[in-house]
Amino acid sequence: MNSTADCVPVLEPSVDQRWVHPQGDEFVRDDRDLQRRIVNYLVMRNVPGAKSIHALAVGGNVVLDGTVPSLSARHRCLQCCRHVAGVLNVIDRLDVVPDNR
Repeated sequence: MNSTADCVPVLEPSVDQRWVHPQGDEFVRDDRDLQRRIVNYLVMRNVPGAKSIHALAVGGNVVLDGTVPSLSARHRCLQCCRHVAGVLNVIDRLDVVPDNR
């Protein structure tokens, strides 16, 4: 059985972003953990489009990127993200693309 983390994309910090954390790799691991917790929480809360949302965390600052089907889904996604422990700031790069089924 696949876990939620297996089916949800998580952006990994690039080598260029690692310099932000001069204290060592433990902060990069913490950022990866935060990214996973954010995306898993969005899936758990049934945020529409959650599986197409990518999270990049650096030092508690989170960039959300991807597409959501409505403005209400965007709002819900941002609110949920702000409730995850460790999130200090959320940068919204979500696109609203209505599902035309």
